[in-house]
Amino acid sequence: MVAFELARGAASSKCGSVDVVPTIALVPAGPDDKQVLFQLNEHYVYDFSELIDVDETGRFGAARLERHFADPQCHPFLIRTDGKLAGFAIHEGRSRLTGEAGVNDVAELFVMRKYRKLGVGAYAATALFDRFAGRVRCGRCTPTSRRFRSGGR
Repeated sequence: MVAFELARGAASSKCGSVDVVPTIALVPAGPDDKQVLFQLNEHYVYDFSELIDVDETGRFGAARLERHFADPQCHPFLIRTDGKLAGFAIHEGRSRLTGEAGVNDVAELFVMRKYRKLGVGAYAATALFDRFAGRVRCGRCTPTSRRFRSGGR
């Protein structure tokens, strides 16, 4: 599996008087990464907790993620920042709305709060768009994704 290492970009944070610019990688997630992705999904779905309920075990559930590992049209990725786990992204090779093939659907894109506002999500999205050329559709919106899309990061 080949990681897409993104060059150090414009986003940075201060460390003393020196700018520290993170290295961001979009790494294909294989079967061994399934549990990691499921755990990250709990944090991701928590961002929707104003809209959805937990199940009787107190979890949001990961059943819908199973298909992303079985369906050849789905491509799960882990996002790493400076080598540390920072989130995940899931690409689908068809529209989830219409089922139309050849549409690049960014089904899920999650960046942990610590790594937000550093350009991590923008770099991950760009890497997906570069890897899967063609028409693009992004999935559901959270308040954070609405700010991102409007340029208000």
